[in-house]
Amino acid sequence: MRGGRTSSKKSGVRSVFDEHFASIYGERWNALRQALMQPNKHVALLNGFVQCDPLETLQTRGEKMEVLLDESHCKVACAVSGDAVPPPQKEATSNLRSYYMLDFASVVAALSLDVYPGHKVLDMCAAPGGKALVLAQQLFGAGDLTGQLSANDRSSDRRARLKAVMSEYLPADVLVSCSIHGLEAQQWGRHQPERFDRVLLDAPCGSERHVLQHALAKRRDVMKDEWSPARSKRNASLQVDLLLSAIKTLRPSGRLVYSTCSISPVENDRVVEKALKRNAEMNVVRDCEPLVKFLGAERTSYGYIAYPDTANGWGPLYWCTMEKLQPS
Repeated sequence: MRGGRTSSKKSGVRSVFDEHFASIYGERWNALRQALMQPNKHVALLNGFVQCDPLETLQTRGEKMEVLLDESHCKVACAVSGDAVPPPQKEATSNLRSYYMLDFASVVAALSLDVYPGHKVLDMCAAPGGKALVLAQQLFGAGDLTGQLSANDRSSDRRARLKAVMSEYLPADVLVSCSIHGLEAQQWGRHQPERFDRVLLDAPCGSERHVLQHALAKRRDVMKDEWSPARSKRNASLQVDLLLSAIKTLRPSGRLVYSTCSISPVENDRVVEKALKRNAEMNVVRDCEPLVKFLGAERTSYGYIAYPDTANGWGPLYWCTMEKLQPS
């Protein structure tokens, strides 16, 4: 018999990754794990700034599409067959790309921010830019350019991707009302206190679906240097700092959405719980129940989470919506 590493699945011994999440999800873990291993699903966020109807263009090319959502200047479609939608082309008239592919759960989380024209909006960890496009369509889709969208990412590589996405999808007059920044997210609260009406914090996280799929592609278990309970706790410590900064930069009566693509409660509800204990002026808001039900997301102590085993393959994505109360 040849020597070498034996996978935990074949040997009957669970990896640290599986042991940890089995302890949280119990009998559900096997089904959830299988769903996480499947290819990620995407919808087409139709670009409302192009001249031609992107859905009509797709259908003309032979793609069978159906509209999943059409509200707040945000129109989302998916392929009826479930097949991959071809890469978006640039429209000849506007020279803008006609649609952007992203997880439907990400669209719902961004819509939960409830952005209106005239708002000053901060996307604290914005790259690659899908949620920022949702926010831009809500801000500027009606033709009102008085609002401001600040998109931030500290990584120069990710910021370059963010800049490319915004320039490929937003017209020049809208880009004037947008700005891209490279600050550490913790700095916003210190340097821009109570500046924004809306803040989206899509925090760096454990990204367990990506981690599991990467291990699967390598035909091995998840390694400790890729994911561990200790690493998740370190993520949570950073996430609390980021959320506290987001709260500080939010105006009274403003709204904030905290989100991750983690399935770990340590990085989700527990982060929110710690932030709320230190900020009595913050109040959890649940006013997007129809969207939550449509997505198939589940309610948590403070927010919602879409799991791919019960949300038609979408997610995972956790989000919590909060508002800052006016001082009494």
